[in-house]
Amino acid sequence: MQPSLPVAVAGMCDAVLMDVAGLCVAARNSDYLQAAFRATGEPGVCTLIGRAGGFNVATAALCNGTAAHGEDYDDTFEGGPVH
Repeated sequence: MQPSLPVAVAGMCDAVLMDVAGLCVAARNSDYLQAAFRATGEPGVCTLIGRAGGFNVATAALCNGTAAHGEDYDDTFEGGPVH
């Protein structure tokens, strides 16, 4: 038997995944992502969201994480004590 997620949780997962993919595509030509890619751009079988080709796992993890975080505007109060 396969566990199932509540409908609200599954919907939020879909929204978050679409958000991350959109952030990665939006950042694909940014200076900071290009710098990360130049530093690590080894070939492999992993995907960089928004970029053609295959890359090694370290490159994909660093660049996808950098892209997703670099364009993200956290849902926080600007004056709050968080980063």
